[in-house]
Amino acid sequence: MSRYASLAEQYRAHRLAFEKAQEWNCTPKEAERRLREQERTRRRACGTQAPTEQPDDFETMDAPLTDFGAWEAPWMMRD
Repeated sequence: MSRYASLAEQYRAHRLAFEKAQEWNCTPKEAERRLREQERTRRRACGTQAPTEQPDDFETMDAPLTDFGAWEAPWMMRD
C-alpha cells in the first residue's frame, strides 16, 4: 500500500523533507523520518487535550423558561 494518495502529494512531501533537511542541516531521509515522527506525535495527541483558544465573539441567548408558546422567538431558531 502506498503512503501517498497521488504523485503530487508524494512530490510535495519530498519537497518539504528536502527544505526541512536544509533547515535542520541533515539528510532528506532523516528529515522525512523526523517529519513522520512529528505527525505521529500530533495524531497520538489528537483529542486528548482541550482546545486552548475560545472565540471571543460568543454571546449567550437567555430564554425565558415559562413562555413555550413563542415559536417565532430567536432562541427557538438556534439549530
